[in-house]
Amino acid sequence: MSLARNFLFVGSGAALSRVLGFLRDILIAATLGAGPVADAFVVAFRLPNLFRRLLAEGAMNTAFLPIYLKLRTEGGAGAAQAFAGQVFSVLALMVLASVTLAEIFMPALVHLMAPGFFAEPDQASRTILLSRLTFPFLGFSLLSAVYAALLNGAERFFMTAFAPVLLNLVMIAMLGLALSQGFVGSLQMAVLLCAGVSLAGVFQLMSGWFYLRRAGLGFGWQGPRLSPEIRRLGLFILPGMFAGGITQINAFVGSFIGSVRPGVVAQLYYADRIYQLPLGIVSMALGQTLLSQIARLIAQGDARGAVLAQARALEFALFLTLPAAVGLYVAANPIVSVLFERGAFGADSTLATAGALKFYALGLPAFVMAKALQPAFFAAHQVRTPTLIAILGAVLDVVCAYLMFASLSQSAIALAAALAGWFNALALAAMLWRSGRLELGRDTASHLLSLALSALVMGGVVWGLGFGLAPFLQADQSSAVKILALAGLVGGGALVFLASCWRLGCLNGRIWQARV
Repeated sequence: MSLARNFLFVGSGAALSRVLGFLRDILIAATLGAGPVADAFVVAFRLPNLFRRLLAEGAMNTAFLPIYLKLRTEGGAGAAQAFAGQVFSVLALMVLASVTLAEIFMPALVHLMAPGFFAEPDQASRTILLSRLTFPFLGFSLLSAVYAALLNGAERFFMTAFAPVLLNLVMIAMLGLALSQGFVGSLQMAVLLCAGVSLAGVFQLMSGWFYLRRAGLGFGWQGPRLSPEIRRLGLFILPGMFAGGITQINAFVGSFIGSVRPGVVAQLYYADRIYQLPLGIVSMALGQTLLSQIARLIAQGDARGAVLAQARALEFALFLTLPAAVGLYVAANPIVSVLFERGAFGADSTLATAGALKFYALGLPAFVMAKALQPAFFAAHQVRTPTLIAILGAVLDVVCAYLMFASLSQSAIALAAALAGWFNALALAAMLWRSGRLELGRDTASHLLSLALSALVMGGVVWGLGFGLAPFLQADQSSAVKILALAGLVGGGALVFLASCWRLGCLNGRIWQARV
């Protein structure tokens, strides 16, 4: 199966989700702004999302899928489906216990996420309330992750691609309800939004069950039993959380350190949402499609095929993210202004958010490189190395953010995340290179250098276009004019990048024809 075909299918769903997410965040920025209620909502929204991305999108998929595919190869479909049923039943009991405990001890969890909020009792209490409303979403997402992993293993990526769209649709509906009731900028609006998060989790779980049954991969309920495979899964999940969730750990560090200054948490959130557009699309598509393919190749004994898939995936990832990183850095101010500067989100918030976005952009290629490199470890059940690297990267993130925060504020947190991301990516690449599982020959190296040069040429053109389009991006222009000007800026940059790639031979078809 073509890497590009699988990637584009999953990426299209992720892109739709991100576009709807942008619409949602534009509405939230205009109605909640970047003040105390917005800060409380962001922490409440991030709390279950942190664990969801660590477990549901990270550890569950990376730990479950290699074991499941190996069982299916060696023991047949019956053994693999029995394992899936055991995982679901054990996980259901753990989810029930965990969500119940979290609701009881929510003040402690909020204090862990945003200790600075407790200097203001009202801010702490509203954050605890909102977090209790959102946390059940985690339980539904974890159970949905089992369904998604099963479908990914069968190369049925529809649920993986489009299930996240449900969250944004429900939240947009809740925003509409809040606006119709006149709850603009109030705690009531945040309450409706947070309730919508958990409701979306119910819809995701139901849709996962439907698509699993439709694909003929359903399994019966099995009594919880700690079989050898379940114990092995448990041993892999915790390391997978650290190895696969570096960007989520970075977000946690940002909320923790930035909570001492009003508005910083919300500013980081809005910057994060912008750079997560390319990051989320590429990393989600690579994480879901590449892992299943490499795990299958390793289970079949095709080590050479796994090495070739790894190299092509890295090229494909950088082809998509290098221009995005350069463009976000050069055009950070107009992007933030056009997307968010309205209503309660003013010019000062734009400058602060754009400053953070620039540094996040510097780390974008590294975050995606890590996602392209980690499957080689996970598919071979080698989680120790990426886990240790991720832990060291998290320590680097905390130390750098803490030391630079006094002088750079929210930009320090973004810069620290970028530095940690590059450490993680380069260390993973070095370990794969030493073990012979990453090959970057002369052609590949030349190809990557050409991509980097094309991205730099594009950046220079976008910088020049920014001056020419500046009058059309001013705050006094209508939204339609600003959107058209930004579209011209982004579209012009994309055309220049593609033209440069064509001239330098980067569009020779080697990526698009790669089969994994």
